[in-house]
Amino acid sequence: MQTLRARRSQLPISYLHVMRNSDGAAVALLGAAMAQLVDRPVSCVTWAPTSVGHRRSRGFDQAEDLAAAVARELGLPWLPALERRTKTVAQHSLSRRERAANLDGAFAVREGHRQTIAGRWVVIVDDVSTTGATL
Repeated sequence: MQTLRARRSQLPISYLHVMRNSDGAAVALLGAAMAQLVDRPVSCVTWAPTSVGHRRSRGFDQAEDLAAAVARELGLPWLPALERRTKTVAQHSLSRRERAANLDGAFAVREGHRQTIAGRWVVIVDDVSTTGATL
């Protein structure tokens, strides 16, 4: 069992998709760094999924790739436990209050994973962290 130092630890990462084009070493390195933040019993790792449009244009979800690296480093299951429920606008130009409103109700636990994570600590990985509005 691994642990999480705080309910919401942030490691600022942006443009991870550029790193994806490396041999995967950058993602593995970031995953290892993020795994070091864990110091509370957790059961699994999941991620805040990007929009379908972003995934289609990039060909991948950088938060998913990073979550997989964190899970491998911790020896924990990596589950697609969250789903995006609503379309949101890009966060980069929004204020803290606007970001929170933009993401209100945007994510939910997938039906098939509710019992798996109920009552457990879960690591949630997002690709960029500024205000922590997603978490």
